Amino acid sequence: MEAMKWTCFLWLRVCLLKLTSIAYAHHTDCRGGGFCWYTIEFSSDGKVTGQNLGEALASRELIHKFINSILKDHDLNIETANVLIMGFSQGAILGYSVALTYPESVSALVAMSGYLNRQILPEQMEYSRLQHLNILITHGTEDPVIPYDWAKKSAEFLEKNFINHRFYGYRAGHSIDIQAFEEIKKFVTKQLSNF
Repeated sequence: MEAMKWTCFLWLRVCLLKLTSIAYAHHTDCRGGGFCWYTIEFSSDGKVTGQNLGEALASRELIHKFINSILKDHDLNIETANVLIMGFSQGAILGYSVALTYPESVSALVAMSGYLNRQILPEQMEYSRLQHLNILITHGTEDPVIPYDWAKKSAEFLEKNFINHRFYGYRAGHSIDIQAFEEIKKFVTKQLSNF
């Protein structure tokens, strides 16, 4: 069992490195010198005021293709593979979009300091296809970039549509504190034990 955990951990590190290189090649420059999956516009006080939905949708497709290529490279059946994705901020937004658009590709999601953006979801969703998903939402109550209420509304959407989720709020800004890290660790450990 311990050897299997290390194999999963090493495989995950390889996947993360590959995804990081894809993201870097696909990146958009962001405010403050960082990189984004898609262009996002901010007001002078740091609030999100606009976004390039075309770039967001292209990024979602890129992530989905990446998941499929990893499964294909390792001869795993997409319908029986257990895939957990994690994202922070835009990564969480895209994680929701990938999981809810292509639920056959994902079994679990950790959405950190992000929200469910209905503009990058399919207009018509078959909610019965989403019942296997397990989602952990973590969000700082004092987040100045993506309001805490947006994350709460994401949880309400999941609740309304009977999608398994857990919401964990913590006193912090647009970051992850140690308690959130522990919640994430517990969730990931539980998900891996189910794989």
